[in-house]
Amino acid sequence: MKKFFKFIFDRPILILFIIILLIFVPPMFIMQPQSQIKLIARTLGIDKVGDEFEVTIIYYQPSISQAYTESYNLVSAKGSSLSLALDLAADYTGKQLVLAHMNNIAVSNDVAQENLVEYLNHLVRAYTINNSINVFVTNVNAKDFLEDTLKSHGKTANQESGIVEHNDRYIVGTSSNVENVMLSSYGPNKTALIDMLNVSENEGEDLSGGSQSNAASNSGDGGSGGGSGSGGEENKPKYLANDGSVAIIRDGKKVGDLTRQEVEALNVINGANEWPKIELKNYSDENFNNATIVFNVPNKYVKYEAYFDGDTPTVLVKTNMLLTVYEVLQNSQTQTIFSPKNLYLNETMQKAIADKLKSDFYPVYQKLQDLNADAFDFYSLFHKKCQKEFDNYLQSLENPDEYIKGVKVILQVESKGK
Repeated sequence: MKKFFKFIFDRPILILFIIILLIFVPPMFIMQPQSQIKLIARTLGIDKVGDEFEVTIIYYQPSISQAYTESYNLVSAKGSSLSLALDLAADYTGKQLVLAHMNNIAVSNDVAQENLVEYLNHLVRAYTINNSINVFVTNVNAKDFLEDTLKSHGKTANQESGIVEHNDRYIVGTSSNVENVMLSSYGPNKTALIDMLNVSENEGEDLSGGSQSNAASNSGDGGSGGGSGSGGEENKPKYLANDGSVAIIRDGKKVGDLTRQEVEALNVINGANEWPKIELKNYSDENFNNATIVFNVPNKYVKYEAYFDGDTPTVLVKTNMLLTVYEVLQNSQTQTIFSPKNLYLNETMQKAIADKLKSDFYPVYQKLQDLNADAFDFYSLFHKKCQKEFDNYLQSLENPDEYIKGVKVILQVESKGK
């Protein structure tokens, strides 16, 4: 025994290690898991109901199982402010609200139009949320949207993240997240494009099922439970329709929206996304007769040149594309059309593509100008390339915030076949 104690006292680091074990190890056996005392939110929905805010939270629901499975539950609450509604939702579960692991924020159309940035600003300051959290607008109440998606995807409750990331890459070409909304709203261009995820009664991903979900829906409204809508409405099939539409956020508020066709029309000046397809209708030349031709876009390069044409701020956009003939639809097919020697773009086809892209682009750009939405941050481009002339231009305007209405865009499209 003496040798043992001598061995111990000759090694002070070992003594320190034993003390640490005695202090920290015993409490570990009686501590509750964090999931038992924390309301770990994965998706947050924000609505306005009259003069009150309604928040809906999809949160992690721990369960005892031999195999690791995730399951989620839902709680909602109303309050006179966003912070009070969030506190009440946490009180209903008897847990402390944690937003650090959140993936998505869904807001109703009314909330987006009122002041989206104000609510995001509160979440950033009060809860230190991650700036990469996805933000999207729904065409129904955020509560209804989350109830429907949880019913169909209760074990994952995160399918919206994949949809938003898909849109960012292949459709919109910009990040639909907290950081983008906040930076653009407080930046000089004051404009952001964020995704819209819609619930449809016609087509899309079926939300009427529920076999995947073992999570119940808890609706907190003054402590009472219950779902939303009548029994007849609940029986109607609902679909998650990711139609590629986006909301235009200007000065932190939604001022309009763009359909997928309008978003794709802007792709010609957007070098940040992977352009899915280009469709040329009613095309004829020596090889095609009133055909619909679909082109794939393996590569695209976009360059901006800013200058002043007299007193007019002008952006020359040079778009160079590498195209391949992806699909051909016409009444009669010939071997010549599908010969490898003819799978290239001749001058007639190149001109038809350029004319189509220009005719699609300019009406949508005019819509952005009417909404005073500088979606491509031309402000920073002019401030960088010709600051003196641009400052003089701003000073000449009655309202400098409406500078985009006077910015002219000249589109130059060049394409070649692979």
